[in-house]
Amino acid sequence: MDIDAYHLCPCQSGNKIKFCCGKDVINELNDILKKNAGGQVQAALDQLERTADKRGQRDCLQVIKTHILISANDIKAAKATNAEFREQSPSHSMGMQHLALIELFEGRLDDAVNSLQDAMDVNKSDEIPVAVSNVFKVLAGALVDRGNVFAGLAHLQFASRLRGDQDSEVSEMYLSLLQEWSFFSFLFQAEVLEDAPEGAEWEKFYSNATRAIARGQFRRALQYLVKAESDFPADPIVLRAVAVVKTMLAHEDAGDAWRAYANWPELNSAFAAEALAFAYVHDDSWASKDPIVVLRYELDDVAEVSEKLIGSKIFEPVETPASLPDGSPPPKHGFAVLNKPVAKKSDSLSVDDIALRIGNAEIYGKQTDRPARMELWVSTSRIDQVKEVLKRIDVELSGPVQEVVHEESVAQDVLLLTQALLPMDLEPVKADRLLLEHRRRGFLNEVLDLQLDADHTLSIREAAKQPELRNLVYARLLILVSNSKSRFAPQGVFEEMLEKLELPPLGPVEPSDFAALTSPLRSRAVDLSKASLDEIQQLEMAGFGCNDANMAATAIGEYLKREDRNKSLDAPKLRSLSKCGNSLDETLALVVRAKEAADVSGDRREAGLALCHEFEVQLELQNVERAREIVSEIGGYSSDEEVKFEFTRILSERGLLDEAMPMDQLTGAPPAPADPKSESKLILPS
Repeated sequence: MDIDAYHLCPCQSGNKIKFCCGKDVINELNDILKKNAGGQVQAALDQLERTADKRGQRDCLQVIKTHILISANDIKAAKATNAEFREQSPSHSMGMQHLALIELFEGRLDDAVNSLQDAMDVNKSDEIPVAVSNVFKVLAGALVDRGNVFAGLAHLQFASRLRGDQDSEVSEMYLSLLQEWSFFSFLFQAEVLEDAPEGAEWEKFYSNATRAIARGQFRRALQYLVKAESDFPADPIVLRAVAVVKTMLAHEDAGDAWRAYANWPELNSAFAAEALAFAYVHDDSWASKDPIVVLRYELDDVAEVSEKLIGSKIFEPVETPASLPDGSPPPKHGFAVLNKPVAKKSDSLSVDDIALRIGNAEIYGKQTDRPARMELWVSTSRIDQVKEVLKRIDVELSGPVQEVVHEESVAQDVLLLTQALLPMDLEPVKADRLLLEHRRRGFLNEVLDLQLDADHTLSIREAAKQPELRNLVYARLLILVSNSKSRFAPQGVFEEMLEKLELPPLGPVEPSDFAALTSPLRSRAVDLSKASLDEIQQLEMAGFGCNDANMAATAIGEYLKREDRNKSLDAPKLRSLSKCGNSLDETLALVVRAKEAADVSGDRREAGLALCHEFEVQLELQNVERAREIVSEIGGYSSDEEVKFEFTRILSERGLLDEAMPMDQLTGAPPAPADPKSESKLILPS
């Protein structure tokens, strides 16, 4: 669409073109923008130069030129143009916005954050230019990539407030963050600053800081808070606010600010533990390393060693790549190294029989510049265990020739992500129960032997015996159960770890305490018996909003206990509860209850959705006959678009959907068994 005199000027002054620097060059601006959009970058730049020579240099021309150069990745030219523009218009925010992007391209992220704050500080108008949201969004991604997730979220949320629902990329970035392996649910908090108590001496500075944050002026907010901290007696609300805003700006000393707040006398243990968890994540001091190393053994007879490993019960063959990225020959064989053979199916099978994958092995043939070899990839903590496994196969190995650090893996992740193996033909419910119990044992045993943090050589178990380290232990445990790699930790395992360590529970925290119902950490200490139904639902929504299954499950469980609840909501509540990381048999029981509750309340949509969910669980449980029955039952609800969509989604994800077949045919009758002559195209696996 062409721009005209009533559009905002491209210089981003906030004025319409007819009242700004672009009023005499509207036609030229349209030509320049069209050429750039059509990929004619040089032609657009040439016309910019001709227009500037003819009409005189304008802010809008230089802003567009810098934008085009940055988009074309010509950072050197963009930097020169931007420097000229800032010299001519030093108080123009666009010069500083573009400078932030240039500094980001040059790898100077901290400088980029400061330049963006310069841009926000020079804007004196009541309205903030929407274009600045793009810079906040770009910096948000860079901050997250560097590990400053909370700072990235603060920038992303400000971009979202400016753009509203107009920028789908902002919401997509947020959702992708929730799915990242580096996810910590407690970082995703909507409420960042407490309210100042009425009459506080520092209330004016605090209010100014709050308003500055609302305008994206994070640095100015910090200046107000530091002033309040220095001019008045220390207050925990101000100390926490300083820590929050320093984290939003990715300051190096943000961790120290969190610790200063956590050390406030008589601070509730839940609040202190949350603060220390923020400090741990900010400076990564919780993450003791367990490096992945490569052990290389030279081989005289590749065929013999390969045959021995293939015949072994503790080396499971795995698929190897057809080629390697560097063009070198791929391995001839690949194996998962197990600590014991995979158990056989039996009625007496227990958690102790579960085999664990403790490393990977690759066999390479002789190359021009390298001898034949076996490479073992293993975490440092498991080197001795893997070497013991090697002794159990009848093959001569010399070495290892060398040990090379490949990756600085985190010790906690090594434990949480270890693959557990059970017999392939074991009943799904029994396998699920064994794996759940295996995870529970892991949290209560090996995990507690992890190092507390980078500053303490004690294990979590040993640190729990020292009262002065108690809040650090709470924080470390909260990181364990709030980490994305353990977001489906067994329900109640946090409380079990406290009991095992002989530590008192967190808190207690009143529902009315700041962020008690929106903080994944503090909510674990909330006394929900004192919460209203509205407060319980607030906790549930916050849990689903930040992907914290414990928050959502705790809230729903409490809601279903209340006699004064709206019982027509039981069906959706039970269906939501079934998605909070329960075992398969518990999930099935919940979706069946959800269907019964929907039938009682007469909610056909919920009944249909519950059936869809049961269909999915029955497939997991390999109950194919019941799954076939459910397909027919869903037909009675297929007129509802949401039910139709959900059922189609499930079929599509499992490769059971024939898109050419109408929904009523899919659900009209139980599908026939797999048979080439069958008219039904929906074939469930037998």
